Formats: sequence, C-alpha cells, structure tokens
Amino acid sequence: MGSLADAKAQLAALIKAVGGPTSVSIVPHQYEDAMYIEAGCRGLTQTACHLAGKSPGGTLPRTVALAKSDILNTPLNAAGVNAVLAGIEERQRQGGPGTVAYDSWAGVINQVPANATAFVHRKALASAQYDAVFSEGVAAATLQRAQGWLDSWYASLRPYASGEAYQNYIDPTLPNWQQAYYGANLARLKQVKAKWDPDNVFSFAQSIPLPS
Repeated sequence: MGSLADAKAQLAALIKAVGGPTSVSIVPHQYEDAMYIEAGCRGLTQTACHLAGKSPGGTLPRTVALAKSDILNTPLNAAGVNAVLAGIEERQRQGGPGTVAYDSWAGVINQVPANATAFVHRKALASAQYDAVFSEGVAAATLQRAQGWLDSWYASLRPYASGEAYQNYIDPTLPNWQQAYYGANLARLKQVKAKWDPDNVFSFAQSIPLPS
C-alpha cells in the first residue's frame, strides 16, 4: 500500500497527461470503510447495508444492472481510447445511464503464478467494467435500448482487449465465458468441482461445470 503523497503524485501525473477531471477526491480510509463505500453503504451499519425488504433492517434499494467486462493486458492505443470515448459520447446523446470503470491491477497481483489459484488473470494491467444501472421497475424498452448500446460499444472495443473477462462481473450474454473467466485453469477447476461438488449443488448458468 502506498502513501497519500504517492497517490497524489500519481494522480497529478495522470492529470498532466490527459487533462483535469471535473472533480478530484483523495481520502485515506481503512479497508473496511473503503469496502462499505464501494458497496454504497457509506455511513451505514452492517445491518443497514442489506436490501430493504430482504433482510431485517436492510435499507438498500434493489437495482437492475446491465454489465460487461474486459481484462486489459496492454495499454489502450489512440484508437482504443477513441473507441472508449465514442461509446460514452453515444450514451450521452441517448440520455441514459452508462459508465466504464477501470481498476488498476498489475503489481502484486501479477507476482502470483497464473496456475497458483483459480484466478488466472496474472498478466493484466487493468480491468474494465462497462455498465448501465437502473432502479427496479424500469421499462423493458429502456433496458433493451441500453443493452443494444452496451453490446455495440463492447463489440467496438474487441480489437483493444485481451478477450478475458473478470468472473466477479458475471455477464450472462458472454458466449465464451468459460475461457474468458478461467482460461488455462478451467480443467483443474472442473476436477475440483468433481471432487467437492459431484452433485452440482452449487450451480447457476455460468458456474464451473462438471467434467464431461
């Protein structure tokens, strides 16, 4: 973990290279506090940080999210940056919600061998999550329009991404999800599945399958 001064220096270098954002916030937090903020639970108790109506004392609203992800093993070139911006600008013209979030990886993450754990993405510079989030009860036509935008944007970015995806950002429309999520580790993960869950109790549309 770096210091606050290091973070400010890194941010200043980024701003110098690409221009200033509309706002900047750099605040140190303990890990638990940071996770509460990440979950939308700033200032809430653990009890309150649950869905309203689903858990006693829960206060969080249910949302509908459309999402896709990428793993970036190399920096985006100029054409890739333009493709990202084009997707954002198109969504702004449409007037609906839509974002991309980049998480910096590399560093310590990439010091672990790719076959050492279930997590295979050990060459990555960053992950990207593209999404559009709505309140519960949103009209089907609105979701269809957003999904069309998301699919088109994602397709335009294929030349600039690794083809891998982050398994914690489940994408039900991803056709090659087994390879994208788990890569060369999939065969071993199937063996673990067969040993510890031979009856496939832990199963959903994109869970690790039993060996065929």
